[in-house]
Amino acid sequence: MMEEKHNVLYPNLEAELGRLRMSRRKLAESTGIPYSTLRDKLAGRTQVTLGDAKLIQRALNSKDTVDYLFFTPLYEI
Repeated sequence: MMEEKHNVLYPNLEAELGRLRMSRRKLAESTGIPYSTLRDKLAGRTQVTLGDAKLIQRALNSKDTVDYLFFTPLYEI
């Protein structure tokens, strides 16, 4: 199954997913967040709650802070 293309709202999170070679679909499975819901949250269509962010952090087994993983640049160069 092919992963759909998406905009990068959270570059540090996307970098961590890439480093782990983990798809968004696998992340959804690991967190228990439905894939369509996770996709909407990471695209900025719906809010990522602190609980969501902590679930994602745990699923990634990340030592990075939630603030770091969910850092959003103010603008693109």
